[in-house]
Amino acid sequence: MQIIVKRLSGKVEAVTVSENETAGMLMNRLSCGKLLAGCRILGCNEIIVDSTLFEMGGLEGGKNKKSKKKDTSKPKHKKHVNKKVKLACLTHYNVTSAGKVERLRKCCANKKCGVACFLAQHKDRLTCGKCHTHIPKTN
Repeated sequence: MQIIVKRLSGKVEAVTVSENETAGMLMNRLSCGKLLAGCRILGCNEIIVDSTLFEMGGLEGGKNKKSKKKDTSKPKHKKHVNKKVKLACLTHYNVTSAGKVERLRKCCANKKCGVACFLAQHKDRLTCGKCHTHIPKTN
């Protein structure tokens, strides 16, 4: 029977084999004495006349050695956590001895912010949290 063998180089060859010849015998004939394994009989139902066999090569080696995890030289940066102040709105107002309520913080002058939008107090400036306007502090 005649079968077609496609080689690794891309060449296609027509080879005549007997029905009781094994795949190992065929591989030995095609590989010119290289060590190959195969014991399946070619006359089985799997391989018929004019079927195409593909030659495949095995690869040696594998993936490189596993790399080590890099050791960090500096500690991780801690995020800033806001400190919650209980009843913080009491710091915005003061009750005088006459019984009047006095505002301790300035209101934002922008009309979009409204009347009750107070400016945050920083070291060197006053800042509105709503419209992000900055007013420098005067001593």
